[in-house]
Amino acid sequence: MAERVAAYYVYRNLRKKTYSVRVRGKVLASYRSLYMLGVDFHVLESGRQRVIEEQCKNVHAFCRSYVPPMMTDWRLTPYFPDPPVKVVYEPYDHGHFWSREHGWKFKVTKAALVALTPTGVFAYAPTLEKV
Repeated sequence: MAERVAAYYVYRNLRKKTYSVRVRGKVLASYRSLYMLGVDFHVLESGRQRVIEEQCKNVHAFCRSYVPPMMTDWRLTPYFPDPPVKVVYEPYDHGHFWSREHGWKFKVTKAALVALTPTGVFAYAPTLEKV
């Protein structure tokens, strides 16, 4: 039987101000910035509801990829003709990751490349849905 490919879950650690990388339930490392390929943006609604009720943040939103995160962009960004969009998540306002482009709000569900930096999360070639 073939072994299942591990998913890499990355979330913002608010206390350390880093991004934590979790695989199979264990945090492997934390970084100030990193890059991910083939990302899905996920929000666990039960965790979001707990945040709203308790007014205390917990880990319930993350970026998921089946490709290990990278410390550099390996010069990948020139392959994307459009500039990246800044991706935001605010559990009190929306139950999904979103971006504001050209005055419109868009739900962000996927991206070909994501840069997680100290100044924010930026998605290259994102899948956007108008909200």
